[in-house]
Amino acid sequence: MSFTIESGIILLLMLAIVVSNVLILLVLFRTEMLSSVNSYFLTSLTVADLSIGVFIAPFSLIASIVDGWPFGEQFCHVEAYFSAIFWIASVYSLTWLSIDHYIGIRKPERYESLMTRMRCVCWVAFIWVAAFSFCCPPLFGVARARYYPAARMCIIDWRLQKAYFITSGLLIIVPPLLALAVSNLYMFTPSYDEKKAYFAQGAEASVRPERYFSNFVVGVVFVVAWLPWCVLQLVEQLRLGERRASTDMVSGPGSPPALHFFLMWLAVANSFWKFVVYVLLDHDFRVGLKVLYTSVVCKGTSV
Repeated sequence: MSFTIESGIILLLMLAIVVSNVLILLVLFRTEMLSSVNSYFLTSLTVADLSIGVFIAPFSLIASIVDGWPFGEQFCHVEAYFSAIFWIASVYSLTWLSIDHYIGIRKPERYESLMTRMRCVCWVAFIWVAAFSFCCPPLFGVARARYYPAARMCIIDWRLQKAYFITSGLLIIVPPLLALAVSNLYMFTPSYDEKKAYFAQGAEASVRPERYFSNFVVGVVFVVAWLPWCVLQLVEQLRLGERRASTDMVSGPGSPPALHFFLMWLAVANSFWKFVVYVLLDHDFRVGLKVLYTSVVCKGTSV
């Protein structure tokens, strides 16, 4: 039992994920600086990312310290599927946030009628129902998750149920990724330039285009964070073949465990990077953080 470099990395990422997402929620609900953002989709996205830091990362931290998974096979099974639920909910929420900005810019005169409160609530409910539905069938079947020693966490072992995960992946994962791409690619069309000029002349100034661009960057970060690990898994499967697919190890001798650890936690860190994007690109979000800081200081001095 020892506190390793891996333990330190997991601890730092866990704290960053929790603190950053709590700050986003505080700015959203305790200030007026994000009033033009769809709070339903942003809350869903933030809660999904926060859940990774609260319910997944702490157990990985303990596993890295004791150099193994001490919580048993059944809990590993549950952890793997809950992590999948949170990541699916995250990508769906990000997609709907992009769609919301897309509609707000392309059809500003119809935005209020298209993105009503009831519709937003229903879509958020659909996001989480879809995420749970993806995991429920195998969750109540035989064990299909395993400890991923190189990354110090439990993951779904999709190799034992390829047909299910390929089919459900096409139905659950591909549509939001396509919608995310389509809604963001509008930013590079001549029509968007015209709409941007329209907003620059209006009362809202450039807030909506600024938020649209920030969300686009968050989407790019999501792809950049997850793509290397996904490619690594695909390359290993192609290289190792069915012989490796029947063993208990996720990583093989041809891939250094450190590479698996780095790429897996690069993907997990996606739950933190949107905070950095908002700080760098969203002026109102920075003002909201200053408002929060000022309110805390004022309360402290008044006590």
